Amino acid sequence: MYRLDEDLDDILENIKTYTPNLELPDPDLRDLWLEEKNRIIWLDDSVSHDSLPIIKRIMNYNIMDKGLPIEERKPIKLMLDTPGGSVDVMNVMVNAIKISKTPVWTINFTSALSAGAHILAAGHKRFAMPGSTVLVHSGSGNLSGTAEQIEKAKEYYDKVSKKADDQLLADTKIDKKTYKKKAPFDWYISAEEALEFGIIDKIIDDFDELA
Repeated sequence: MYRLDEDLDDILENIKTYTPNLELPDPDLRDLWLEEKNRIIWLDDSVSHDSLPIIKRIMNYNIMDKGLPIEERKPIKLMLDTPGGSVDVMNVMVNAIKISKTPVWTINFTSALSAGAHILAAGHKRFAMPGSTVLVHSGSGNLSGTAEQIEKAKEYYDKVSKKADDQLLADTKIDKKTYKKKAPFDWYISAEEALEFGIIDKIIDDFDELA
């Protein structure tokens, strides 16, 4: 008499209990490995102290590439989808990009708003997906404390904001007159306009461009 359960027992006895090649990789670990291999970094949240690991990775890639000619270094691809955030962290990130010998490509994947626009413009090569958006404005913040503390905080904010604005103008084709006219308001810029104003170098029409 045919016994299916006995046949299954025979089959299972011949199957190893642990066969790595038959196991599917964890999707998150697979994606992390691919991004590390291709030096892809995502800034897909607010620019804040939580973004500091991005600066560490830029530094570590430079350490790995020490001694290599710049043209032989694999570019770091910083993918942006950010509403902006801390001007202090933004300035540190912009400076990290500027001093990086390993090329840092900035890519506006969806939106580079406020601080994100400054980071986008700082890249050694700058790209944007079709339909992506850039926002440039004069910034915002909340101050509290004594009158003297508020005054000192405002002095500091004005100083760092001016430095950031000067850097943005140096990195783009935006002239001072246009900036003074547009920046006090929320100035939304399309990918095509970002190309015109020199915020980016290229609108992506083939993902091979990022390879």
